[in-house]
Amino acid sequence: ANLARGRAWTAAALHAAASAVRSNGCLLAVLPVVVEGLSACAGFDDERLSRRARRKDQRHRVDGGRVLFCASSLATIASSVLRAGLVVAPAVLIDLRRYRERCRGFVPHLRRDDDDDDDAGDVHSLCGAAAWRFGGRLPPSVYAHVQREHWGVGPFRYWRVRQLPNFLLAAPAVALASLAIRRTCSTPRSLRPRRLDALRVGLGVHTALTLALVVVVAHVEIATRLLVHSSLPFLWTLGDVLFAAEDRRRTIAARLYVVAFNVVGIAAHANFLPWT
Repeated sequence: ANLARGRAWTAAALHAAASAVRSNGCLLAVLPVVVEGLSACAGFDDERLSRRARRKDQRHRVDGGRVLFCASSLATIASSVLRAGLVVAPAVLIDLRRYRERCRGFVPHLRRDDDDDDDAGDVHSLCGAAAWRFGGRLPPSVYAHVQREHWGVGPFRYWRVRQLPNFLLAAPAVALASLAIRRTCSTPRSLRPRRLDALRVGLGVHTALTLALVVVVAHVEIATRLLVHSSLPFLWTLGDVLFAAEDRRRTIAARLYVVAFNVVGIAAHANFLPWT
């Protein structure tokens, strides 16, 4: 709502609060870049410049308009990048603080008698010089380390034959998210989209990134929970499918799935079954 009303910094502050408590909130950084970028393109009014071009000082006015547009576009891009940085900053700062706390006093090849073998190995793999990125200039991410070493999270690490039931479990949510992306990221009705059209495309891009994160990196069975909680296009498309009059079979199937997810899913999740 704040992005639609032009309150970009307020929206960025709220998104930063989300990324401080949930790591996938960092994906919201794509919104200011996409929305402001498309809005800047929409602001270039050729028709207005054409009317000015017919005036006496044609060349100077057109060139002045173009210079003003270029300067405004660069300012918009810079501002959107700053807002994107604001969104991810809390998650990055929290991760750096955890690294300092975890690796304080770490000395390679030094081991105390009371160190647990597993814990000592985990600390060494996290805090050792080999874990640093970009030639030793950037410390490793504690969050990524825990997800990778203790949860098996990483690009294509979940793509195993034994995980096929979980992919089938997530298939309805993945299919619905794909439909939502196609609808929201389709070509706008005009060549100069309005701000709401730019926001719609931005939300579609965010949904696409969330879907890619779930399918490629994370445990795929969390797809429904993550998309329901973070994707407006997913909810819009689900509502269209649930109440669509033109395709009754698809509507009935969608309603059965929603009932099963909210009834069977609660019992399955409470019993530590892979339904979330």
